[in-house]
Order: sequence, then C-alpha cells, then structure tokens
Amino acid sequence: MSCDSKIKSYALPDISFVGGCTADFEFNLKNESGNPYNAEGFKAYLTVAPRRKKEVCFSLECSLGENDDGSLSVLKTEISPQETLNLEGEFIYQLTLINSITKKVMPHLQGRMFIGRNINPELVLEG
Repeated sequence: MSCDSKIKSYALPDISFVGGCTADFEFNLKNESGNPYNAEGFKAYLTVAPRRKKEVCFSLECSLGENDDGSLSVLKTEISPQETLNLEGEFIYQLTLINSITKKVMPHLQGRMFIGRNINPELVLEG
C-alpha cells in the first residue's frame, strides 16, 4: 500500500459524546468495492489518542459480529465511563485489524472523536 494524497484522512465517521458515558459502537467493515469485509481470523482494536499529541488514551479489543449475510464484518466495542470521564476535546480514533495467524496488520482506519466535558462527574463515580 502506497501513500496517496487523494486518500481521505478520516475514513470513519465523526463520533461525539459526553465523557463519562457508556458509549457502544458498531463499525461495518467494507472492502474497496463497498462489499462486507469478512474479518474472520482477525483481532480488532479501537485506539483513542488526542488529536495533537502522540500518547494513547486507551486501547480496547473489539468483538466481531455477523452482518446480514453471516460474514464477520461488524466490529463492536463498548467504551466504559471510566475511560473517558476525565477526557475533553478532539481525539482521533483508529481501528486496527491484525490477522491472528500471519500477524499481518491491515490498513488502519481513522476518524475524529469529540468528547464533551462531563459537568457532573461525581454521579459517574457513584454509579
């Protein structure tokens, strides 16, 4: 895969939510033709980092689910309230797929994540 200036920087949709909330996400994987991409035999990860800094805030393993045709092309993950309670601002999220046998890493997909400041974090901590 070569770098191409025509590649869209953020291929995944923008996500917005308030820090400290449980956030469930599903991503439908598709190949270049727009058909479901079967990720059977892959491990998938969601990683979040600040937009302008290099450190990673958190990384979570995603589960794989079936789409309507039965192929494993739906990535599912849940971000817990504790992971985002103290976060605020613009972040980049990245999906990474790694073949469990060959360890080959598929091209990364990225999107923007906007996390709003939780104005009542005490309730999250009590829950």
